[in-house]
Amino acid sequence: MPSLVSPRLRYTAVSTIGVIGTSGVEFTTENLCPAPEYADRVARFWALRWAVRPGREQQASAVSLLLPDPLVVLNGERVSCQGIMRGCRATKVPRTGTLYAAALRPGVVSPLVGGATAALNDRKVPVADTAWGARTPQLAADLRTAAAGDGLPGFAAAFERSLRTAPRLPEDPDLARVGAMVDAIRDDGLTRVVELVDRFHLSARTIQRGFNRHLGVSPKWLLRRYRVLRGAYRLQYDPPQKASELATSLGYFDDSHFARDFADMLGSTPAAFAQRLRSPELTGRQGRQALCAPAAVGA
Repeated sequence: MPSLVSPRLRYTAVSTIGVIGTSGVEFTTENLCPAPEYADRVARFWALRWAVRPGREQQASAVSLLLPDPLVVLNGERVSCQGIMRGCRATKVPRTGTLYAAALRPGVVSPLVGGATAALNDRKVPVADTAWGARTPQLAADLRTAAAGDGLPGFAAAFERSLRTAPRLPEDPDLARVGAMVDAIRDDGLTRVVELVDRFHLSARTIQRGFNRHLGVSPKWLLRRYRVLRGAYRLQYDPPQKASELATSLGYFDDSHFARDFADMLGSTPAAFAQRLRSPELTGRQGRQALCAPAAVGA
């Protein structure tokens, strides 16, 4: 599994995972694909394990930019659901811990959790307050027991069992199209709504309506999110000679637009982000270690 050790402050970025900055914490991550029969509802399962480095207990913290996926999260004894988190936030990290999560596909959160998709964005709610309702204590117990016994595979198997009696997704061609567009944005590096229009032969208005309904965010927002993630990854692992080269490669017309989007998403300008990566404490072997954690510690 990839690991990250950060003696002071560390940002890492992988476009399909997210961005996290850490202080004095070691992380390991693990990802697992769902069984084929559940792939229409679960994008993937992941586990995050962390440990605060000795002597850094008071300073240890994490800043994370979450994936644009609704999640069902097991953190210790708590099972919660959270929507798309659109901001960047800092959290205090407990000494050690493990977090398991199921990243849900577009449109799943509404029938599974109940209520409008957008109503869960930027929020975290106990599973007891969702459409699982009276089944919550058993679901939480099953997930905890399975994860304790077999880690991420156990958590995934228990979650998939819970889906057998969960509300089925509606027969909705629009839902499948939105899922395909999300995959194209994430995997193929699309940067503008017009590219979605051309590829999927839909009007911009239809695309906007589908995203609002099934994700609760606009296609433009999602495009910006992944452009910034790819930019952060480049700054860390393949820094360009000029900032303008990076902005152009991401489909921006000029540096200022890229810098504004970057700051909106990560709370830092690209220049400040790159400066942190050049810190002497982050050079050498530790400074070159790759992948990040997929979500917030303490979610």
